[in-house]
Amino acid sequence: MTRRFSLLWLLLIGVAIASAALSVHRLRDMPELPVTIGPDMRIRSVKTDQTPLSPVLTLKRNDQLVALNGRSTQDLRELRHTLLHIEKSALDAGESRGSGGAEEVPGLPAVEPLVGPVVNYQLVRPLHRFDLLLQGEPLDPTTLPPGVHEGDKLVELDGRQMKPRVGTEGLRSIISSRPRSLLVMERRNAVFDGDVMLGLPKPPVGVMVCFGLALIFSLLLWRFQHASISRWTALATAAQTIAFAWWSLLVFQYQWIIADYTLAYCAIGALVMTRPLGIFARTASAEDGGPNKWGSLALGGVGALFVIGALATNKLPNVEVALQFAAVLVGLFVIFEIVLTGLNEGSGTLLGERSVYLAGILLFVLFACVASYSIEPLAFREERWRWFAALVLALVWFGDILLCLRGLPATPFAEISTRESRREKIASFLEEIATIYPQVRPVLALMHEQRVFLFEHSLKGELELSMAKAPLRDAIEILVQERARVPASNGAPEHDDPMAGIARTMGIGLALQLFPPHFGLQVPNTHVVLLGYQREESPPVPVEDLDFAQHRMTTAAWGASLLELMLESFEHLPAAEAASSLQEQSAPEASLDEEQARHKLEEATSELEELRETSQLLRRDRHELTARVASLARWHHPAPALPANFEELLEPSLLDAIASLFTSPAPIVLSGPRGAGKTFTASVGHLMEARAPQPCVLYDAATFSEDDHELNLLSEGVAEDQEPVVFDACQGGSLIIQRAEWLPPELLAPLSQRAEQEDVRLYLCFDTLDAQGDDPLALAGELAQEVLSEREVVLPEFAQREEILDAVFTHMLEEASWLAQREPVTISPAARRALHGYQWPGNLDEVEATMMMSAQRCKGDFLELGDLPLEVRRGTF
Repeated sequence: MTRRFSLLWLLLIGVAIASAALSVHRLRDMPELPVTIGPDMRIRSVKTDQTPLSPVLTLKRNDQLVALNGRSTQDLRELRHTLLHIEKSALDAGESRGSGGAEEVPGLPAVEPLVGPVVNYQLVRPLHRFDLLLQGEPLDPTTLPPGVHEGDKLVELDGRQMKPRVGTEGLRSIISSRPRSLLVMERRNAVFDGDVMLGLPKPPVGVMVCFGLALIFSLLLWRFQHASISRWTALATAAQTIAFAWWSLLVFQYQWIIADYTLAYCAIGALVMTRPLGIFARTASAEDGGPNKWGSLALGGVGALFVIGALATNKLPNVEVALQFAAVLVGLFVIFEIVLTGLNEGSGTLLGERSVYLAGILLFVLFACVASYSIEPLAFREERWRWFAALVLALVWFGDILLCLRGLPATPFAEISTRESRREKIASFLEEIATIYPQVRPVLALMHEQRVFLFEHSLKGELELSMAKAPLRDAIEILVQERARVPASNGAPEHDDPMAGIARTMGIGLALQLFPPHFGLQVPNTHVVLLGYQREESPPVPVEDLDFAQHRMTTAAWGASLLELMLESFEHLPAAEAASSLQEQSAPEASLDEEQARHKLEEATSELEELRETSQLLRRDRHELTARVASLARWHHPAPALPANFEELLEPSLLDAIASLFTSPAPIVLSGPRGAGKTFTASVGHLMEARAPQPCVLYDAATFSEDDHELNLLSEGVAEDQEPVVFDACQGGSLIIQRAEWLPPELLAPLSQRAEQEDVRLYLCFDTLDAQGDDPLALAGELAQEVLSEREVVLPEFAQREEILDAVFTHMLEEASWLAQREPVTISPAARRALHGYQWPGNLDEVEATMMMSAQRCKGDFLELGDLPLEVRRGTF
């Protein structure tokens, strides 16, 4: 079997090379024409980028070419044969003359040798108009003026339309009566001849590149085909790729493919077979090589032979019509593929949701076709239909390539087949709940036979599993039995709602029993409850938003939750249940006597007791660690996260001033009014100094008494019963002390020395009432003033920082819009002028509050003047 497929692959690669060679051989000697000619020998367009030396501009659209160099040309095949003969004669003449020298043609200026031969043409113009200016010279009334033939019609006389048109008989009387006039003549089926330069043959680079890419893709499919697909699938997809490469002839060499029946036959066959090969490829993997997969190839072959036979027997007028008919067949095969999978789920073509994808492609292309045809019907018929057909094939072919390289689509159960994937589904669900309800910290509780397990995010952002304690387990049992909800949706008094008091006591702001989604797993005696612990200073969850959580529970997340519950329930079986299970397993063992079974039972019980003791020790250690972390959190607050555009929110001069202070390890003093952005500026300095991998800690001096500062900041070590000091949490990082004016002055000097010893960048932020005259270091000691006087950076009031006003307004409004769960809005010019005119006595704190209030009041896409508070609109405070 492997040898047979290897031979088929080699045969396919040979077909690809032969196709490229045939195309290049048939196209290599074709000169570049200055016009495009349709199958009816009419000129469709004239290239305006030709050299001025060429009289090509005498050719016009709809001129019908009838002869070339004296040879009659009634068909594009005759034109191709004539041009090949002319090109061969020109090459032979060039070889006989040798290299060098320019060819001179009578009546034409000399051209460079790189220009192609000059050929004589004869054409028929359906309607020819020309001007004739009479200058009063005496004319023979028995003859016509020069350039006027019998049968010409006079259509305009000095700009006046002639109705009816005047023939040559009446023209003589007009000439004699008006010897000075401008005549516009019209001639039907006028015959012209002239000379035109041909371009030298150019190699078909686009065609060679497309066939080269098709060959590369075929080799990649041979080498990297996915193990889950059939070998017939990869082989058929590679054949489809080579067939699709024939479309490059229509894109890059359309003029010559409609003049060459050999290339046309090959292109029609290849194009019609592209989608049958795709259906064959997908059916082969779905049915594992069953006999039904050959039906699509047979249907495609019949369609290709029908079009080729109709063209060969002149049932179709020309090659262009045959190619358009082939493109229609390709579209019908795509529609057949959609219908086959959309109406019959057992068709086995492996489209799945891809049928919707294909339907979207067709709808888009049909809409684009209608729009393009409506705008310019002629250009659509001549050029654009090829690009639309190529677009459809390219998009569908790309899906087949992905199937071969990525393999068969996974079943729904594969999404939760591993523990990692199940935990990921549960974590994603909790993240969505945290986004919907920012007021609470979500926890997923799973209860099965009196055991409750909790899934929640740890402080590190990882998903953790724990066993619920007895009070919480009892609360969940009450919630399930009473079918209660928190907050209650019926507005009942607290004494009538058993869960209201329990939720308030336990700090639960959200509690909702979740039910299985559509097609969700069903497990007896199992309940899933969503809990949310109320965050501090957060508003309660609105009752009307409570059911959003049920809609976010997907089938995959539900199945992952129940599977994890079953596994954890089995791992946490009590010792008695495990012993009973072991006894049941040992009973059928005929080779073991009763004493051996009892001995194994005792060993299993002993191991379970040891595991229980270990679990208790781990629980105690975790409790101590949690208490220590809670103690640490009393003063340890991480610095605020910086937005991506933080550099736009600070003046360049301010950033340069801070960067210049990094050369010394001494502390940096930031002074300014409250709300001027000192903490934000210090956080930016932490990032600019490349200390970002290490922590940046905030310490608010106003929240502690004077006696606590020395213990928190200058203690040398941490005892077992003592809280950790601040510098233990930020070694190598940065420490931002907010409201540093609350620190004792004598503490500044040793604090600076301690920061240098611990390699911590210390930022001292002083709130001043007057940023222009108030000295934050006036009460500090002499040593502190000597060290810090040259390290001060003053932040002015926000209203005076003209460089960053617009950037801060825009950023604050985006943050407020996100918190309000709405799309970002744009500040109108009137509102922006009001924001610039306001003095902002509360600085950035007032800006944040104003933008939050305005974003909630704004109803449209623009923040208007009326959405701002009254004091901002008036410009007073």
